[in-house]
Amino acid sequence: MPQPTDSHGRLKGFRAIVTAAGSLGDGIGTGKAIATLFAAEGARVALVDMDASRARANTVVPGHIFTPMVEAYVAGEKRRVRREIAPLGIEGDAWDVAQAALFLAGPESRFITGVALPVDGGATQILPLAAYERLHET
Repeated sequence: MPQPTDSHGRLKGFRAIVTAAGSLGDGIGTGKAIATLFAAEGARVALVDMDASRARANTVVPGHIFTPMVEAYVAGEKRRVRREIAPLGIEGDAWDVAQAALFLAGPESRFITGVALPVDGGATQILPLAAYERLHET
């Protein structure tokens, strides 16, 4: 289906692409790492492919997000570990991911493009050994 374009060949009314990386994972983070890699690469490919439209392309990368599935299957000590692994010491929720996506899609991020934005309470900013030490301090 042809897309409406302006006199410069740019798509009309289309300025931002926001994708989300996520995975059920395999318990050690491999699934999430692969999903993140492909989503971030997808944003970069979109930047190249959409260059003429001047659209922004970004990815939201959720961390430990509290969902109904987490509520049903993760409890007790595992739940505490999920909260304590990140420097903020909390789990995110769907609102945190939605707010990041809205920010990246909105005018406030007009000069931000080609990024993978972690929404993970800072978990990706600490080394695995530091996370291990944090869990064993409490």
